Amino acid sequence: IALNDFNILFYNTTFFKVNQKIRAHEDTITKIEYYADNKIISSSHDCTYKFWDINNKIPISCFYDFEEKIISSDICRVNNIYGCLDEKGNVVFRSALHHKEYKTLNTQNNLGYLEYLLIKFNPLNPYQYFISSSTSFKVYD
Repeated sequence: IALNDFNILFYNTTFFKVNQKIRAHEDTITKIEYYADNKIISSSHDCTYKFWDINNKIPISCFYDFEEKIISSDICRVNNIYGCLDEKGNVVFRSALHHKEYKTLNTQNNLGYLEYLLIKFNPLNPYQYFISSSTSFKVYD
């Protein structure tokens, strides 16, 4: 569970109590998602996203690809690509397996007013993703 106080809580689901609390980021956590093989991915307004080992509760990798707050992220499990979107419309995609950068782009000119942004992979086509804002919606390949 990710909290607004920048911490991640690890729960024991058998006893419904907190096993461990770790300070994961320096600002609000925007998303935390279980990936695979006891790994989770978190993104934050502190402009970072991290890949975590659940067993050791330490970050495997931390990326500083953004200068603006990360406001949305998603993972495509079919092609193992993780995408983050910042508040200015910049997107960075990385391999969730090898953590290498896959692709970057800026969507600001295509989306207009960026009060709200969301990135989502298409479950029917793993190489296609959607980015929506408060005024528009665009599909990218």
